[in-house]
Amino acid sequence: NFLLKCKECVLKIERKEKEKSRPVIIESKIDPEEIFCSRCKTRLPVSSFSKTQANKAKSGRDGIEGRCCKCTAEIEAEELKLRNGKIEIRREKLSKESRQGNVKTRFQAAMMECALEAETVTGLKPMKGSS
Repeated sequence: NFLLKCKECVLKIERKEKEKSRPVIIESKIDPEEIFCSRCKTRLPVSSFSKTQANKAKSGRDGIEGRCCKCTAEIEAEELKLRNGKIEIRREKLSKESRQGNVKTRFQAAMMECALEAETVTGLKPMKGSS
């Protein structure tokens, strides 16, 4: 019950199947070279986005939206300012503790100050119990 086919016929059939399976591209009025920034709520050219943020916006996965370079820089600056403020508060508290108390509390304060310095340099928070 098997029908034999020549190579040309098999290739024609495969091409037809591939064409049927291709997604239908719907033309829209939206310029494909522009992406919507989820923070400033504007459509901007692709060149205004980093490669990662552009891919996030283009993928359209659930809840993932891209941000332009300007908005991303503003968010990073806000986070840095907040993180540095918290670090300064902890540093002041530690300097008070290092002036008072016994050797153990002074040593703990010195270790925490070292961890804070590492956090400012690397941006990574110290983890308890890790080696």
